Amino acid sequence: MIYAAAAVSDFYVHFKDIREHKIQSQEGDIHLRLHSVPKVIYMVKHIWCPSAFLVTFKLETDPELLETKALTHLGDRYHSQAVVANRLEERARRVSLFLNMPSIDSQPRVVKRIFQVPSENSDGLNEQNLETELIACLCEFHNKFISNAQSLS
Repeated sequence: MIYAAAAVSDFYVHFKDIREHKIQSQEGDIHLRLHSVPKVIYMVKHIWCPSAFLVTFKLETDPELLETKALTHLGDRYHSQAVVANRLEERARRVSLFLNMPSIDSQPRVVKRIFQVPSENSDGLNEQNLETELIACLCEFHNKFISNAQSLS
């Protein structure tokens, strides 16, 4: 299983653009040029370890984009087996897990499971239990993935 933790950032300041000394305020406006962080996970799945069980993460601020972007990780972009998706504002309280499940006719089907911490007044899941349940679900699915791969060989 490759558990690709969420990216710290999608952008970075290139080494050649980093100043040696402190920027002085009298220099006026600052124009910052950011570069895209290379998408290494594509190389991991497609070149280095194509048969791996890949879990990726998708964090969004716009709820309208979250599911669509998470599904792109299951599709042509990374071919993930699972995507952990959440919104920034509720990242520790609600997580959607998208699983790329093989079906009987060998066509993939997506299953969505939601893990959620109830309101503060209830005795349900807390953040630690949410993570525990999420990991248990991923382990269960990983075991099915391995069993399916072994039956095909």
